[in-house]
Amino acid sequence: MTQEMESGDIGLIGLGVMGLNLAQNISEKGFSVIGHDLSSSTAFTKTFLDYCWNLRDFIKKLKKPRKIMLLLPAGQAVQDTIDALLPYLEPNDLIVDAGNSHFEDTLRRYKALETQNINFFGLGISGGEAGARNGASLMGAGDPNVFESIKPILEAVAARDEHNNICALRLGNSPEVGHFVKMVHNSIEYAEMQLISETYSLFSETKDYSNEKISDVLANWRDDLEGSFLLEATSQVLKKTDEVTGTPLIDMIEDIAEQKGTGKWGTVSAINIGVAAPTLYEAVSSRFISQYKTDRLAASKIYSPKVSKSTLISQNSIKGAFSAAKICAFAQGFQLMAIANLEYSWDLKLREVAQVWKAGCILRGNILDEIVKAFDRNTSLSNLLLDSGLSKKLKNSVELLRLVVSEGALCGLPLAAHTSSLSYFDTYTKARLPINLVQAQRDFFGSHGYRRIDKRGTFHSTWEN
Repeated sequence: MTQEMESGDIGLIGLGVMGLNLAQNISEKGFSVIGHDLSSSTAFTKTFLDYCWNLRDFIKKLKKPRKIMLLLPAGQAVQDTIDALLPYLEPNDLIVDAGNSHFEDTLRRYKALETQNINFFGLGISGGEAGARNGASLMGAGDPNVFESIKPILEAVAARDEHNNICALRLGNSPEVGHFVKMVHNSIEYAEMQLISETYSLFSETKDYSNEKISDVLANWRDDLEGSFLLEATSQVLKKTDEVTGTPLIDMIEDIAEQKGTGKWGTVSAINIGVAAPTLYEAVSSRFISQYKTDRLAASKIYSPKVSKSTLISQNSIKGAFSAAKICAFAQGFQLMAIANLEYSWDLKLREVAQVWKAGCILRGNILDEIVKAFDRNTSLSNLLLDSGLSKKLKNSVELLRLVVSEGALCGLPLAAHTSSLSYFDTYTKARLPINLVQAQRDFFGSHGYRRIDKRGTFHSTWEN
């Protein structure tokens, strides 16, 4: 192999929307990019990358030790590509999985490749098409020396926050941590999206606001705790006119939402390690139930539900309810990471997670500034509800959440995410729960035993007379 052939600083496999935009971003930062795609039918004539039709030529053009980034759908496509690459790779070459792989798959692949002296690095990327093109949030994990070898490229293409901090971090030594953090990011993202959709329904159905008026209201929340990229995106969506009908485009979109799995993975992981995350689950559940369109239409004919207007709900109460529910959703996500950190013996620092999310990613918003401050005050904070700053804000808004949830129920408006956040708050902050009865029931029929409040140890009773 001649030195002239080894021209590529990095190889990128998977040239969809994300891959092409990231390739252009990398190229513009002064790095040479060699591209390859699994679809051989696609023609690539982009000037910012050297495209190779087959893997052998692709590998030949990369400088040693080779750096190869995968931007592929999670699952078999990733594994098949790794298997196809292996015959051409040499010790110390690096594969970076930058897709939304499940964190357990990342750990398994790392261990398998380690036996062949091939480096493997899990990298979560958030920011969508615009982030890939202009600066994304990059959540990495793994060997520090491996990270150093790819760090110049990652930092060059990452987003920067308002203080010029680079949003590309190695969040832990364990290779699966980056993908776990990205999974939780997406779970919280699902929750915030659902909360915003419910906020939209509160304005439109109980207050009879127009799409344009709702857009203006949400835009005015920009500088407050509620402000976020998702809120700004929603404000723009609500003002878009359909070119075909001339009506608001949002009114022409079917009320069916899809999902790619990361939100579901997050809730399953929470259940597996015993973390309560009801708002994250309800966000996924709402997407599931939206799929039952035929059944919902049939049920609506049977029950003829009507949403009534409300004079008790105001702009201020809807804003406060959204704020309180959002804090609870983020608290669930960060506690999921905190408990996973203990469960899997990771070295994840939650302040760094909040920091790396501050720019480039879908979750970027004002609440992350408060979360960074929370972990500055207490590095071992177990739940954001226990932070002095966020708890003060929550105390000022939770009664508005209570008002909106109760009034929404009386009006006949489904508010799954708001309701689950309120239930989470009320359960988490109650010193004594009726779960003592559940444990007594378990002992009644299963002899599982129970603990007493006045004695140490486990006890069992004969409950039947």
